[in-house]
Amino acid sequence: MSDYPYEISIIVLIHDVSAYISRCLDSILKQDFDKPIEVLLLVDAGTRDDYLAVKPFLKDARFKQYSLDFHNPGKVRNFGLTIAKGKYIYIIDGDDYLRPRCLSALYNKAEKENSDIVIANYYIERKGIKRQPFIIYLKDKHIFDHEKLARMLYRDIKIRGYTWNKLFRKSFLDRHHLKFLNNRYFLEDFSFCFLALLYAEKVNFIKDFVYVYVHHKNSISRAEGTRRINRFVFTFALLRLYCQEKQFKKATKINFFEKKFLLFTIALQSHKTLKGKFIKTVRNASKAIKLIKKEQFDYFKEDEHFNEGYLTYIDIGKK
Repeated sequence: MSDYPYEISIIVLIHDVSAYISRCLDSILKQDFDKPIEVLLLVDAGTRDDYLAVKPFLKDARFKQYSLDFHNPGKVRNFGLTIAKGKYIYIIDGDDYLRPRCLSALYNKAEKENSDIVIANYYIERKGIKRQPFIIYLKDKHIFDHEKLARMLYRDIKIRGYTWNKLFRKSFLDRHHLKFLNNRYFLEDFSFCFLALLYAEKVNFIKDFVYVYVHHKNSISRAEGTRRINRFVFTFALLRLYCQEKQFKKATKINFFEKKFLLFTIALQSHKTLKGKFIKTVRNASKAIKLIKKEQFDYFKEDEHFNEGYLTYIDIGKK
């Protein structure tokens, strides 16, 4: 008999997405998955329209609503992990939606292969048109090299730092004390996925397209550009420090990081999210990158927010 009352806990992050949330939740109802699930609706306490959009779905006993302060996205996600009672965890955004076979494709692979993580393909939708991303998995496969998997995410090429195309085994997350960084100064999804891949014993990829990421005017950045760059640098510094201390020498490659940073800043500038501070922000970030490259972390440790993130991660990896 299973130790879990549900096979999958779906954690839905709902923040200012009232125009999209009905399609998201409808896509969950239309799944061909016939096993017990729970749907945890984590709603921003400050968005009244989201509550109104969610209300009709609460008639289904599987849907449970929680009001939270979204100023700390990591704390919101950790709350979801704490209350989830499913054998597997699936974390999605309320402005996207699932393909009809999403849950069954991820679940069946995880059960068949005893996977800690299953990673799938997804579509990007712009103006109602779905397109494949430039990287897709052409066939099912698995990888056993932990550091190789983490390094692939660090490169942000073969594996992207999203939770919504990944199914996680809850016992695996609990065993390694995996959690999200508990403040808004880091890229919480990226860092969570990185460390999950670093400790997973078995990761499987499937060729199914299970999710639709909806690209709209608020998708590029929900944060002002300079803060996003600072979050980017802080996250990579913390992961580099973590890998240094835990002896994962091959998990991070700084040249990949430098290339990613360049592309990241160009993307922000092209979408006009760096408002008047582009040169100063990039100059400061470049100095910080040189310190990361030399593994000189004293500069970062002087920052209380960095130390807060570091203390959050001390226990990750312990069994």
